[in-house]
Amino acid sequence: MQHKALSKLNPNSINTIRMVTINKNGNVYVLAKLLRVGTKKTGNVDNTSKGGIAIGIANDGKLKKYGFQKPAYGGKTIEHPDTKVIFENYQIPFYEEAKQLVKKAHKYFYNITSIGWDIAITPNGPTIIEGNDNWENGLLQVTDRGLKRDWKEVVKRN
Repeated sequence: MQHKALSKLNPNSINTIRMVTINKNGNVYVLAKLLRVGTKKTGNVDNTSKGGIAIGIANDGKLKKYGFQKPAYGGKTIEHPDTKVIFENYQIPFYEEAKQLVKKAHKYFYNITSIGWDIAITPNGPTIIEGNDNWENGLLQVTDRGLKRDWKEVVKRN
């Protein structure tokens, strides 16, 4: 069961955070993050390939202004098409705890440079659904920013 704040966005699917971490010499950094939210069209999943929405998350755990769907499903929007919830400044519960959870988890995979974590937020806190080595770079860049400079800064060798 997901947290009521995420159900308010869309009650028909588990809406998940995708948070990418980078491990450099045992220090784990969060590179990028977004929230995926399902719609009536997606049924019980939040996948953007099925019509879900990807929304950037600011460093304070609040959603950014725009959500993005693939053009066939609607494109750029400031609100959820079904629930009409406005994205900008919508607070993700347990955001800091989610960050700490994936940073800690990544240390167990010390030979992997980057992992895209899918995280559900339950009423009691975050839980990891899975870690991905192919974390949809393009989707994160659409919702947040270009990542090349930050990637190079974090992974460059001393």
